[in-house]
Amino acid sequence: MVAGNLHPLVKLNLVLLLFFLIFGGLYLASDFLIPLAFAGIFAMLMSPLSAKLEGIGFNKALASFVCILLLVLVFTGIGTLLSTQIASFTEDLPQIEQEINKQLISLQGFFHETFGISPEEQQKIVKEGSSSESGGLSSIILSFIDSSTGAMANALLVLVYMFLLLYYRSRFPIFILKVVSEDQEERAQHVIQESSQVAQKYLIGRGILIVILAVLYSAGLTIAGLDNALFLSAIAALLTIIPYVGNIIGFSLLMLMALAQGEGSQMYLSILIIFSIVQLIESYVLEPFVVGAEVDIHPFFTVVIIIVGEQIWGVAGMILAIPMLAIVKIIFSHIDFMSPYAYLIGDTRDKKRSRASDKIKNWFSHT
Repeated sequence: MVAGNLHPLVKLNLVLLLFFLIFGGLYLASDFLIPLAFAGIFAMLMSPLSAKLEGIGFNKALASFVCILLLVLVFTGIGTLLSTQIASFTEDLPQIEQEINKQLISLQGFFHETFGISPEEQQKIVKEGSSSESGGLSSIILSFIDSSTGAMANALLVLVYMFLLLYYRSRFPIFILKVVSEDQEERAQHVIQESSQVAQKYLIGRGILIVILAVLYSAGLTIAGLDNALFLSAIAALLTIIPYVGNIIGFSLLMLMALAQGEGSQMYLSILIIFSIVQLIESYVLEPFVVGAEVDIHPFFTVVIIIVGEQIWGVAGMILAIPMLAIVKIIFSHIDFMSPYAYLIGDTRDKKRSRASDKIKNWFSHT
């Protein structure tokens, strides 16, 4: 019995069962799959450069090594820029912690006067609601640094995988074409090309967007007078790699630093205005022109896949969720009985917005 002859309800149940099996496998094999997934995404990003280097006379090994070296230099440069800001930020940590404690004490007084809850009862509620004890802001930063050592080890593994994927990249499309039937080869080639292109365009567009947002945030927050504005702007911009959730975390971080600075309601209002203006620019100018509609995922499923990614792979899953879902959508769109699911998770509004932006770009190009 072929899939086309199955009852729609049976097909739906089979698809749901397949999803549960896939998500379960992704969770159980997370330690192995996370570095491999990052390597695959980065390999898709750097494969055009590797091909160009090979075209001008580089052998495969040297071309793959140059691509990896370039990627490492980019991340090293970002880390160097951040480290200079981290040094001044860590010097201010004790003062920031003291200011936060003062604000918390005044907040406890407000709750005591307004709701009649004593500071002791408030502390008891906080302790009962927290799953683990906190040693202060400094200990949180230190624990984050300690946990990043495992990420550094995985980063080395990502580079090894990436080299191998770039070096043997021609074997994987050939393997896929050998697996599918002859009448499906053309469709399979489209899937391979579109999947590679969507990863490339998304990462490049997202990288440019992060740089622009960092500049906008730093300019606004510096004018507003927020301490460590450059460092906080870079962090807020980097967090946007996680759609929706990253913006919420970034805004909360900026408001927390304003609270620690103790400048009062004027600083909160300034940050709110700056953040709102930058978000409007990002949504209606930068997103359609810089990132485009290559990853046309419906906002509902964007949020859902980010939550699912966090549950399965943690922070890495939140970062990888969008490009991986975009690739899955491309695959679904080229399979007849799965095409309705591609339509479900897609967002036609992005396509319309992309056409409008393309027209405006054409206007400027003809002038």
